[in-house]
Order: sequence, then C-alpha cells, then structure tokens
Amino acid sequence: MKGKKIMFVGDSLSLNQWQSLTCMLHAAVPQSNFTLQRKGDLSTFYFQDYNISLMLFRNAFLVDLVKEKMGRILKLDSIQNGNSWKGFDMLIFNTWHWWLHKGSAKTWDYIQKGDKLYKDMDRLIAFNEGLKTWSKWVDSNIDPSHTKVFFQAVSPTHYNGAEWNATKGTTCNHETQPITGSTYPGGPPPAVVVVKGVLSNMSTAVGLLDVTQLSQLRKDGHPSIYGIDGQNGNDCSHWCLAGLPGWYYKSQKKYYRRKIEWARPCLLPQPVQREILQMLMELGKVVPQEWYACAHVVNFENLKTKEVVYEVVERDITQLVIQFHDKLGNMCEGNTRDKWFHYLLL
Repeated sequence: MKGKKIMFVGDSLSLNQWQSLTCMLHAAVPQSNFTLQRKGDLSTFYFQDYNISLMLFRNAFLVDLVKEKMGRILKLDSIQNGNSWKGFDMLIFNTWHWWLHKGSAKTWDYIQKGDKLYKDMDRLIAFNEGLKTWSKWVDSNIDPSHTKVFFQAVSPTHYNGAEWNATKGTTCNHETQPITGSTYPGGPPPAVVVVKGVLSNMSTAVGLLDVTQLSQLRKDGHPSIYGIDGQNGNDCSHWCLAGLPGWYYKSQKKYYRRKIEWARPCLLPQPVQREILQMLMELGKVVPQEWYACAHVVNFENLKTKEVVYEVVERDITQLVIQFHDKLGNMCEGNTRDKWFHYLLL
C-alpha cells in the first residue's frame, strides 16, 4: 500500500469503514508517524512513513445537495463534488440510508430532476436516478487502469425483529449472537436490486462488495445503546469497531491485490474448462497457461451467466469454498478432486 491514495465517499457507513481501515493499519504499525485532519467534508488520515493517504469525503447521496433561496434541493442529475474524487488509486462509494429519512431527519426540502421540482417522490426511484447519475460520472471521469472503483453494498439495519422471526419490538439491543443459517428471513433490502442493476449497465468495471446478506445475519454487530449518544437512541444501523467493517476491508484487500489462493477441487471436464476460460477472456482477465476460475462460480448449470463472476463476496468465503469443493466433487470420478486447481479471488 505504500504511496497509495484511497478515498471513501458516502455517508456515516463510509465513516464506519474508513475508521476501521485506519485503525487496522495503525495497529499494524503503531509507532508510525501520522496526521489526522478534517476540513469541511474531507477527512484525511496520512501515514507519513509510508506515504499512504486514507480519505473520507462525506456525501450521503453522492449526487448534489445544495442550499438555494427556496430551500435545500437534492439534485438527482448533478455531481459537482465529483471533481474532488479524481486522482486516487482506489475509490469506495456508498449511499442508501439517507434516501429513506423522513420528517425532521430528512435533509432536503425538494428533489430536482432536470427542470422539475418535487416535494417528494418514491425514494427507491429517486435512489435509482441518483445512482445512474453517479454511474455516468464514473464512466466519464475514471481511468480504470489507474483507479480501482468499488461500491460498498447496501448495509442492513436491525430495528425490526419480525424480519428475523423474533418477537414484536425486538431490535439489535441485547442481541449477542448472529442469526443462524445462511438465509435472512426478511429477504434483501429493495435497494440491492437497484445497485446491481445500475452496476451491470456501466462500462467501467466496478467491484461490488456484496456483503449485504452476511451483514443481515449480524444482528449482534451494532453499537445499540452503547454507541455515541446511546442514551438518546438505539443505533442498529452502524457497526461496532472492530467488527464487521474489518471483514469488509479484508474483502477489499483480496479483490484489490487479486490474491491467488489454493483450493482442493478436481480436474474439471474440458467443456467446463472452456466455459470458464471463455468468460475470463471476455472479462479482460489475463489468463496464464494454467487457467483460473473464480471461487464463487458454484452453479455450473449457469456458467454462461457472466453476472456470476461479479458476485465477489456475497457469502462467507469459507462456506463458499466448501460449496465450490462439494460441487466439483460431484462432477468428478474417483479421487481426482485433489489433483489440482486454483481459484482467483477477484
């Protein structure tokens, strides 16, 4: 990471992630000199000995929120702040929670799209329009050969125990154990479909840190009444540090470094080899003599669906490798499953 400039852009969940990464790095080199500055919406943690800059740009909507005579206007098709996001080695974006705020928590008075002003509109539609504006900005302003771009997956909340089959009125408070199993009874947040749809239509490769389902299982991972101003409320939105955000960072690191790991699958049938090789070539991957396949390609019936390759960290990596191994074992004869295989963590 020496000499790298990394920026998180988003709301307080981006702050969560930025704090986690700075803490992890400082713990690794506790004697290293550093500076911490905040100027307006920009916070910078700088490791002087390593020339590493970790920045946080606070922008809850990614698109512009401006004050005018008539009030605060959320402009769905404007990103003037984007000029501050250029020239970085890595960008990690995040937005969603603030789109849902109502009443006194709402930070805008009007929504503007084109020349039209709206007092309010379907928040999911507004989110979709804002995210499409962001995607166009990335496609027009980011050089993927210099800057790696990620989108932090939709982060769930745990204010409604009915979503995980608990009694009415249950929240994250007093929760000490994750939800068992690998499925969240309440299903995914509606914004997940919007995010995946927008990313799939972009020309720039954007890594989706798809940890929504994993996060949904962690009803025990929030500050609840023990966070900042906990005496005034129950925080079931943000995450404890150290905790789940540290796992997010590990996922980013594996993606960014394209780390090669070993697995124990088998010698695959040649048709399957050709399928995966063709997908990797279409995605612009550098394929050496020994071809690689992604650990998350577990459904061989749908190998031609390229979206499978973009599912980076949707489930716990350990569980995923087990599933991958078992799937391959069913396709192989005898003990050939242990002969060879690499998988590439994108």
